[in-house]
Amino acid sequence: MPAIRDYPREEEELAVLPAHTKVLVTGNNRTKPVHVGLQAVVKKAVGLGGWYWLVLTNGDEVRLQRNALSVIEAPIEHNEEEYYREEKTVCCPKRQPPIVDLRKLDMVSLRKYCRHFKLLQQPSREQLIEIVEKHFSSQQLDEFQVIAGFLQASKRRNRTKKEED
Repeated sequence: MPAIRDYPREEEELAVLPAHTKVLVTGNNRTKPVHVGLQAVVKKAVGLGGWYWLVLTNGDEVRLQRNALSVIEAPIEHNEEEYYREEKTVCCPKRQPPIVDLRKLDMVSLRKYCRHFKLLQQPSREQLIEIVEKHFSSQQLDEFQVIAGFLQASKRRNRTKKEED
């Protein structure tokens, strides 16, 4: 763990942390326990209440108060090009394939999936799982379309339930 700089306490409490300041999340009563101990970079200060937008080392973006942070390293001067290049890499972490345990699906569901997407005919269970995992993780999804589709399906289901009653 990097050494925390020894700043005078008054200066630390009053100072507004500039963007690109490296901090350590020490936590307060509003901090999620999983964030305590992680390093982060200040994205921006929000002003009132001493709130800061931070980008954690794992790529998550969180909002924390100043009293939940300890300064590790002051920001380094950046030119505009570096700033935008850094902004892109910090804010938009690489997408990782979803962590889904498809082994929990029964054979009927796996076969329906393969039939729907016209994948291999009559494979074994292990082949089915492998095929479905590869196909599922290769799919590009528009999150807004998925959410909209889910809401429409939910509304349709509610309407049919009301008609049945």
